[in-house]
Amino acid sequence: LLDTLGKENLSVYSKTDVPQMDKKILEDEDDSTIGWNDIADYDVGDEVSYKLTGTMPSNIEFYDTYQYIFHDWMDEGLDFNPETVVVTVDGKTIDAKSYTIETTCDDDCTFEIVFTDLKAATSDNNAITLTDDTQVVVTYSATLTPEAVYGLPGNENTAYLEFSNDAYNEGSTGHTPEDQVLCFTFSLSLSKISPEGEALNGAKFVLYADEDCTQQITVTKAEDATN
Repeated sequence: LLDTLGKENLSVYSKTDVPQMDKKILEDEDDSTIGWNDIADYDVGDEVSYKLTGTMPSNIEFYDTYQYIFHDWMDEGLDFNPETVVVTVDGKTIDAKSYTIETTCDDDCTFEIVFTDLKAATSDNNAITLTDDTQVVVTYSATLTPEAVYGLPGNENTAYLEFSNDAYNEGSTGHTPEDQVLCFTFSLSLSKISPEGEALNGAKFVLYADEDCTQQITVTKAEDATN
């Protein structure tokens, strides 16, 4: 705006576009056609894999420091596993000393991945470079517990990204819209009967999740069952 005098047909471009964040759940690690998705189904006791992906503003070069915080909420049926957290920047694994994992949060979220200054983060003790094309990826898991919701509406996991939004005011932050994924689990009603349809007292059986019978499913007896 200070260099427009006497000029015509000027084009104005935004220099302040903000980061975006995307959250995914792993539906099937062995099926590349499914992979990371918005919904998935797991058994109680399974480790559920999640991924958060954040981008940079186009004016990242103008920041001396850059605050970058992932906020994440989990339903009661999901138990966060902090030891599984891995953070990469443009494919390089970031040293754990570059960020903190907070599980006591002011906004009552389940946990936060906190970079007080993303520009100071290191990989193998070497400095990283942030550009407007940089992507920050966080992967982690949570265990699906017996407190999980069976069927609808599923077990929710929601996140948003908080980030510096003023290169001239270090404490000023904004945040992305929330993004949510769903983890479903289901229950089965089982009974063992004779060919004539009669209950078999004392009958026992074992269920497996795979054809090779290596992944046994834990079965509990219903309270109102007689056999």
